[in-house]
Amino acid sequence: MKTKIEIGLLIMFLLFVAGESGWQLWKEKQKSSRLENDIHIGYESGFKIVDFYKAKNGQLVARNSVLEYSSKELRTGIAQDVIQQLDNLGIKPKNVTNYSQTVIQHDKEIIVPVHDSVIFDTIKAEYFKYCDKYYNIDGIKIGDKQHLKIESVDSIIQVVYKGGRYNMKGVKLPGICFWVPRRLEQVISSSNPNSKISYSKTISVVK
Repeated sequence: MKTKIEIGLLIMFLLFVAGESGWQLWKEKQKSSRLENDIHIGYESGFKIVDFYKAKNGQLVARNSVLEYSSKELRTGIAQDVIQQLDNLGIKPKNVTNYSQTVIQHDKEIIVPVHDSVIFDTIKAEYFKYCDKYYNIDGIKIGDKQHLKIESVDSIIQVVYKGGRYNMKGVKLPGICFWVPRRLEQVISSSNPNSKISYSKTISVVK
């Protein structure tokens, strides 16, 4: 009887070890797949915006994926451009939790009347002024030189959230595949209707 119990305990122990080894192997495979996928959707694709959609208030929203690197991966040279920026800011890579970089393009045509003027009593000039909720522009032309003063106001909203589930090939899986972790995604919107998100890179440093 004692021998049977010992054999049973031994089998249970071996099954536990095998299961734990299989779990660790699966985690390492997932980690390797995540890293390869992040490099593809990030640096190989140029951090392209996945898609655009309109929010309920009509603002244009850009969406793309968030890269997930460990602190060690970040320091191995995968994101050398990020390391250079952190060095410039005086921040150690090991202390970073999130890194974000966004490029916004403004495109607006402005047509305003030009007025003749005289400055300093004798100098002839032409000037114009434009002002709305997002721009304040003053311009004056003296001779063959144009002087401009431009002020632009914008408000950027960025949200990082748990998005869809994807397999190793980047194909989106149905929500029922609960064993596959959700990929981090982000959405970015600008309050200025003349703005367009042309580039965005966000890195979340995972443990």
